[in-house]
Amino acid sequence: MSKRDGRSRSNHPGRRSPPLAPAFPLRGWLAAAVLLLVPLGSGCGEKADAVQRTGTAREASGVKGVRAGAPCDVQIAPESRGGFDCRITLRCAGVTLYGGEKLGGYGDCEVREGRYAAAADPRLSSKDGDPSIRVDLVQGEVIFADDGPEQRVVVALDPGPP
Repeated sequence: MSKRDGRSRSNHPGRRSPPLAPAFPLRGWLAAAVLLLVPLGSGCGEKADAVQRTGTAREASGVKGVRAGAPCDVQIAPESRGGFDCRITLRCAGVTLYGGEKLGGYGDCEVREGRYAAAADPRLSSKDGDPSIRVDLVQGEVIFADDGPEQRVVVALDPGPP
């Protein structure tokens, strides 16, 4: 298929290849998945003021210097890069687990009523070069994980506004 005009081309003169299925319109389960996911990301791209919350590591494994009971803080700030709309930093016991001064730490954020409600980078280091993180300010939980080496920290956030 020609990338320029979308028509099917054959390597054999006089014989036409069948056209390839177009990527759109979406059909079947893929269309349903897209329709279901669109409302979840409805806050994406909106800006909100930076937020910082403190908490305590409820679970910790594989991260040197971080144990259950360690003090943690998470920050979400409006900063766009590479298709992501915010920057996330997670520190526990003085150890930066995600974001910080090093390159990385960008995620997709959800804004509700002008405030950050959630942020996420679901891919592990083996997929995109940095760990995964899910921040839910409404439920008061942060889950950090990585696969090279295996690491996992679950943070219970102190009560506060989302």
